[in-house]
Amino acid sequence: MEYDLFRNNVQQVKAKKPILFALETDTPPSIDKIEDFEKIYRMVLPEKYKLFIIEFGGGYFGYANIYSLDNSSNYFIMKHKSFVPNGYLPIADNGCGDFYVLKCNGEYCSDKIYYYTHDSQEITETAYHDILEYLLDVGLKAL
Repeated sequence: MEYDLFRNNVQQVKAKKPILFALETDTPPSIDKIEDFEKIYRMVLPEKYKLFIIEFGGGYFGYANIYSLDNSSNYFIMKHKSFVPNGYLPIADNGCGDFYVLKCNGEYCSDKIYYYTHDSQEITETAYHDILEYLLDVGLKAL
């Protein structure tokens, strides 16, 4: 999904349901903070994830929560890394111990969203090609 289309959808939902955007969010990172994170953890985050957190931060986003790069937050992405298998990076959870994850091959993390079920310890594909599709569907229930 193109970021401009995502932003337009967000604005439409925000106009109809402003209460979805009333909860606290994490501070949006600067480009320098993102670059520092990528150097420290030796990973390249997907561009669409970076665009999202630069504008919206992390934490609550409608009905979803998105992990952020704010290391003082409970939503700091690396606080949840130990709960998922190696080779995956958690970007959100369902509130019941399961995670939405990105597959990371070497240092590059994919756009595609996968789902990790903690009970069965299985990773399954989702229909979401990127974080923006996930957020519209789960976070805003707009698709």
